Parts: sequence; structure tokens; C-alpha cells
Amino acid sequence: MKRLVLIGSVLLATGCAAVVTPQGTYLEPLPFAVTVAPSVVAVEPPPYVNQLRPLPEVYLYPDRYIYSYGGLYYHYWNGGWYYGRERRGPWYNLPRNYYPRGMHRR
Repeated sequence: MKRLVLIGSVLLATGCAAVVTPQGTYLEPLPFAVTVAPSVVAVEPPPYVNQLRPLPEVYLYPDRYIYSYGGLYYHYWNGGWYYGRERRGPWYNLPRNYYPRGMHRR
């Protein structure tokens, strides 16, 4: 009986041996491992480029600012926005839903 307990404890002790490494704790026997670096893959850049919207051009007149954006001219005067196809007019009322953000009257 003592012999069986001794053999069992030896087998149990050898089966529970552990190795502590900086990468972690491993139980013996350590498995055979081959580490291969990942292959280098060259990827083409995406076909599109994120571009910021261009800032509007500003024409300075003695009494007003005229902004050009998207082929139209915009003019802020007397609390309202106006638009036209030419810099000198004729000017038309700009609907409120087309006002620039932050320019709505409360």
C-alpha cells in the first residue's frame, strides 16, 4: 500500500510540475512551438480622399460682405440673407431652411 501511494505521489508530482516564465506559467512538458512572424502585406491606399469643404470667398465692399459658395453669391443685410447668381445682384430672399448654421434668428 505504501508503495502504491509512493508511486502515485511521484506520478502526481511529476505531472503537476510547472514552469514560470516572464510570458506566464506553463505546465510541463512544454509543447513544441514554432513562432513565425506575420507576412508583410502591401495594401493600396483607398481610392477616395477625405477633403474638407472649401471656405467661401468673401468680397469686401464698403458697406457689406458678399460670400461666394457653390456658384452662388450670398449677402447678409438688415437681419436677413439674400442670394444671387451675380455679385452685383439681383438679390433674392434666401429661405430660412438654407440659412447658415448659427445664423437663425430666435
